[in-house]
Parts: sequence; structure tokens; C-alpha cells
Amino acid sequence: MTKTYKVISILITSLTLIWLVYAGFQPKWIKWQLMTAGGIHFIMSFIINRQYHNWEYNYLGIVHGTLMVVLMGWGYFFV
Repeated sequence: MTKTYKVISILITSLTLIWLVYAGFQPKWIKWQLMTAGGIHFIMSFIINRQYHNWEYNYLGIVHGTLMVVLMGWGYFFV
């Protein structure tokens, strides 16, 4: 994986965490924001997973996949 993809992946994960802190201070969770964040992580997990051609651990792909499931599930089922 190139350095550009790693930097973009870490940047998007950081922005998501900053957004979660901001959303935590709001009086009400907004469903479309959680679903959109999950969708962004779905796209990023697909892009990151396509970068690996060798059998090695793909930690950024695992992080994006986990955030995708958690954010979309939280937005769909609990909000």
C-alpha cells in the first residue's frame, strides 16, 4: 500500500473520531449522519482492501470495516 492511502485512511478515521465527539455533545443523534459515516468507511475499507496483494495483516482495512458495521448498525437500529 502506498503512503498516500495510509495517510488518507488515518485522516478519515481521525475525522470520524472528531465527529463522534462532536455528535456526542448534541442533544439527539441524527440517523443520516451515522449512515453516511458508515458508508464512507465502507468505501474506504473496499479501497484499502484492494491495495493488499500479499498475505499480511490489514489493520486499516479491519478498522474501516469495524467502523462501517458499528456506525451503520447504530444508525439503522438504534437511532
